[in-house]
Amino acid sequence: MKSGEKSSDNSTLKLMAGANLVLVLALGFGLLSTRDTLGRRIARVESMKEQMQSETERIQETRSSETEKKLNDLIADLDQMKKRVGMSALELNHARDMAQTLKKLQE
Repeated sequence: MKSGEKSSDNSTLKLMAGANLVLVLALGFGLLSTRDTLGRRIARVESMKEQMQSETERIQETRSSETEKKLNDLIADLDQMKKRVGMSALELNHARDMAQTLKKLQE
């Protein structure tokens, strides 16, 4: 019985060692698979982040150029108004001078 027990113990030991090997291999495969999946997800998130940053920069550049154009238009409009007001003031002074001259002539 001792030799039967030894062979039974030996085969049980081999079976347990084989099962442990299979479990370690499965665990290793699972870890590698998880690492690869995580790496792909991180790469995708980084790619999306870069796309969002470039899109944000493009939008800011567009807004900046639009704002600059509006500001230049506003400055041009203000210059035109300044010229018109200046002409009006000049015309008003000229009319005042003419009125005073006419008043003096009538006296």
